[in-house]
Amino acid sequence: MTRDVTLSSVHYDADGTDETNPNGEWIVITNDGSRRIDLRDWRLLAGGKRLLFHASRTLRPGEVLTVKMGSGRNASGEVYWGLGGGVLPNLPTGGEVRLVTPYLNVKACQAWGKRSC
Repeated sequence: MTRDVTLSSVHYDADGTDETNPNGEWIVITNDGSRRIDLRDWRLLAGGKRLLFHASRTLRPGEVLTVKMGSGRNASGEVYWGLGGGVLPNLPTGGEVRLVTPYLNVKACQAWGKRSC
C-alpha cells in the first residue's frame, strides 16, 4: 500500500444503535500525497459491503473527506451514503475497512479489535 492516501480515522461504533444512528459511523479519508486524487469508481469495502464513489470526487493534497453511512447533504468535506443502518462491524473480533482503486488495488486499510490489515 502506498501512503498517498490514508484512512486516517474510522468511527465504527455509533452512539445508540446502528439503525437509529447510521451517521454515527464514519470513515475519514486523507490525501497525504502531493497530487490530486479522484475517487471516482473507488470503493470502500467494509462489513461485507462495497460502497462505490460513482461521481468524481477529487481530493487535493492535504484534503480530508469524511464519509458518513446515513443520509445528509454532501458538502466539500463530507459525503453521505444514504444507508438506513450501519455498515461497520461492532463485533468483539473487530473489523476492517479498505479503500480500493477501480483496478482493485488496496490503497489504504484501517482495522480495529482483533483484526489487522
